[in-house]
Amino acid sequence: MAEGAVIKTNYRYLAAYRRFIFHTKSADSLMLPGYVDAIAARKIWMPS
Repeated sequence: MAEGAVIKTNYRYLAAYRRFIFHTKSADSLMLPGYVDAIAARKIWMPS
């Protein structure tokens, strides 16, 4: 999870599940269940 703010705050998430990597960006913080291990990052870089 990383928080970005150029003009407006947005949240980016990376998740791994069974050899798949999922990436999403949201204007609001996602409510995650208590059993999820969340790691706060300053930056998430994704190659184009």
